[in-house]
Amino acid sequence: MAEDLFLRAGDNDRSRATSFLSNALEKGFISTDELHLRLEKAIGAKTYNDLLEVVADIPGGRSLVKEIASGHIVTNHSQSFPDFRPPFQNTSTYYRQSSIRQFPIWTIPIIFAMGLGLFSFAGIVLIPFLFHLLFFNLVPFLFIGALLLRRVRRRSRWNYTGKKPKFPN
Repeated sequence: MAEDLFLRAGDNDRSRATSFLSNALEKGFISTDELHLRLEKAIGAKTYNDLLEVVADIPGGRSLVKEIASGHIVTNHSQSFPDFRPPFQNTSTYYRQSSIRQFPIWTIPIIFAMGLGLFSFAGIVLIPFLFHLLFFNLVPFLFIGALLLRRVRRRSRWNYTGKKPKFPN
């Protein structure tokens, strides 16, 4: 237990020690000036050992610090860990999220069959349609556009080398 007193003390631990010191003043174990000095040390205490130095000579002080420290110390043999609940969810959302419906295993062949049907539809209907659209509708327009572009270039004053042609006056 002595090695556990070097752990850090929390705000609740310091407040329990200060209330113990107030009770010690009421019972007459310490004076008012001594209470103020000890309260400053107790409020500034970082470890359980610092709290023990403040209350060690008062009856019940050592047992108080050991009780405070033992409430926070978890050993492998003393207790098991509690059930984990996410701190950001209340129980209703926790259970609601954990009960998400899943697909049963027998739906996998049905989804596979639907995929095959979709791909066969694409092979029988969609690919020939796209082929027809490309070669019978778009190619003539591209061909006509190429012929028009060739005619415009021939009639322009500029030849294909980018140089201005020389015309006689």
